[in-house]
Amino acid sequence: MRKKEKYYRTLFQSSGDAFLQINPKNGEIGSANLAAAHLFGEETAKALIGKTIAMLSPAQQPGNTSSSDMANDQLHSALKTGHASFEWNFLKADKLSFQGLVSLSTIQIEEQQLVLAVVNDISNLKQRQAELQKNLSEAQVANQENSKTVDEFTETIQTSLDPVVQSVAAIITAENLTGEQKRNLEIINRSCRTLIDTMNYRKELSHVADESGDVKYSPCNLHELIHDLDHQFTQRAKTKKLFFAVSYAQYQSAHNLPKLVGADEQKVRKVLEIVLGYALAHTEKGRLGLHAAHQSEKGDSVSITFELAYTGKAKEDERLSQVFGTEDNEINELQSGLSLAQRYIQMMDGTVHLEYRRSNVTALTISLPFKKVDSKMVLPVKNAEPKAGAA
Repeated sequence: MRKKEKYYRTLFQSSGDAFLQINPKNGEIGSANLAAAHLFGEETAKALIGKTIAMLSPAQQPGNTSSSDMANDQLHSALKTGHASFEWNFLKADKLSFQGLVSLSTIQIEEQQLVLAVVNDISNLKQRQAELQKNLSEAQVANQENSKTVDEFTETIQTSLDPVVQSVAAIITAENLTGEQKRNLEIINRSCRTLIDTMNYRKELSHVADESGDVKYSPCNLHELIHDLDHQFTQRAKTKKLFFAVSYAQYQSAHNLPKLVGADEQKVRKVLEIVLGYALAHTEKGRLGLHAAHQSEKGDSVSITFELAYTGKAKEDERLSQVFGTEDNEINELQSGLSLAQRYIQMMDGTVHLEYRRSNVTALTISLPFKKVDSKMVLPVKNAEPKAGAA
């Protein structure tokens, strides 16, 4: 026992960590090592003997709590559970303060129970944390100001271009226009709409950056959402003489869509509108299809997949591959909104799988977890019309 005690005493005295041995009966320091003495601004360890933790501290800790009372509480906690760890404001011999991290543990030497305290100066760490928090706060304010500027600029652009778009739409129907004039008007109309869409995508991304665009769950009617998209993109596909169809799982009840789910409907709708719009813009002939199905359930969550398949212009799409085809999704693609769609999918804890199939068919599968609202799985019905399969 003496040999073991001598080993621990040597370790105690020679350690570079600040060690204090505390008497649990009165809270006084019975022994200390040189590292502890230097930490508290003393030349020898003897200067700490007989003092308490409270005597090495300001009268109060943060929150106006008495240092004496709080030190006693921590000592009792260590005696009860065998250990305690806490942050503490200390005073050096010259009354300069420092922030410490204290770890208390009980030790048994022969028949005597003692408390060993290890004290680390974390002042520099706390200062760096405070500076980091300050920088984060300043960055958030800057992002909010940036969002405000982008909002104002977007509104100005849209207000300026809306009359142009409306005028072009009225003029293009005139019967006395030449083919070249109509093509030029279509280019003007398309350019104006692209600029408006790009600014709106930039606006939404700026709100994601300033954390004002967080995911907000509320009851969402999936059937109505998909029905709206079906109607919207069927009409748009007709203008390009393309075929668009929405399909649902019909033959296995386990895969049928729930009608109501908890979701951020605005973000889900925006994601689907962006990818459908991109697919429509990059399809010159053939067909587009959107297939929705219930994938799986876990706890109060239900996973829904949306598979978009379309006949692309080429075997592979470089822009899609850059945004969705790799784990490093830092591409800032604003013109078609793909970066915004990807960001929203990530925010909703969803995943994207990109696949290139034969005959230039591109398939984009988006899986999104939703909260259960109505556990009954029912088949969506749209005017009792049969559903066509996806491309």
